[in-house]
Amino acid sequence: MPNNKLFLFLLLGNFLLSNLFWFGTIDQDYFFFYYVGQEVSDGGKMYTGTPDNKGPMLYIFFAILYLIFKSSYDIALIVSSTAVDTLSLFMLFKIIEKRFDFKWFKSNSLNLLFLLFSIALYKSFAIGQFMGGLYSENLGMLWLAIGYFLLMNKRFFSSGIIFSLSFLTRLSFLAFAPLFLIDFIFNKKDRRRILLFIIGASIPLILFSIYFYATKD
Repeated sequence: MPNNKLFLFLLLGNFLLSNLFWFGTIDQDYFFFYYVGQEVSDGGKMYTGTPDNKGPMLYIFFAILYLIFKSSYDIALIVSSTAVDTLSLFMLFKIIEKRFDFKWFKSNSLNLLFLLFSIALYKSFAIGQFMGGLYSENLGMLWLAIGYFLLMNKRFFSSGIIFSLSFLTRLSFLAFAPLFLIDFIFNKKDRRRILLFIIGASIPLILFSIYFYATKD
């Protein structure tokens, strides 16, 4: 399936399902994250006014979200949920196509049904029976998918940076580090490429360390 058609189908499907937020209950976690984003965008320090156990990238993401949408938290949720899940699924399909030589159906109707099922399944983790929202898992998965896609395409430095953003969004995404290690081992990457990945992954960590050191009391 051409990339533009795949992206368009994913975008429309995610947008339609994201509009279900209008009719359901938004998770309190989303409101908390949005409030934290407001504090950070207003110049507040991370982990001081309203501390949370998520990574600093979540603060930055919601701060940007608040700067764009202000008090329109519902529109911010629909737009961000659509964008994050569309990009995540697009990257995941590109990974599956390349890693497993996945072939699409010859029928556009079957492809559309398969995509709709995939979108519904993926978004079921964020839109449950009783409530939904945009969570650290959604954002972390986006960074993880982009990072692995870059690794597969031999963009080792960039891959390291993006992978670092995934566990700086949610620490538990460090559990996916063996996935990258296995790729290096089985594809016999040389030490230079491994070093590029490590240097890339270190940059966000260094930058956040400098920030926290500069803003400590």
